[in-house]
Amino acid sequence: MATGLTTSVTELEESRVRVAVEVDAEVVEREVVKAAGALATDIKVPGFRKGTAPPPVVLQRVGRESVLDEAVRGALPGWYEEAVGEAGIDTVGEPSVELTELPP
Repeated sequence: MATGLTTSVTELEESRVRVAVEVDAEVVEREVVKAAGALATDIKVPGFRKGTAPPPVVLQRVGRESVLDEAVRGALPGWYEEAVGEAGIDTVGEPSVELTELPP
């Protein structure tokens, strides 16, 4: 899949590991544009038919933070799967996810 992820693995006690993942800003921005396009189908923007508002207009109307949140929520499962695959880890339980920094 190669989506621009950088992973590092830290061994913890009790057969646990911490996988730190950094996603390139360009990859996140692509997901934001994709999420804005998906949100355009759900909102009515004056001057546009439903579902046809361009991503910059949706970002302005809904707010970048909301669209970014939606983008990360949608892309996180794929990023997780790719990071675990790259690290060569067999997962047993549910992950604990900590988002440390999002692009502005």
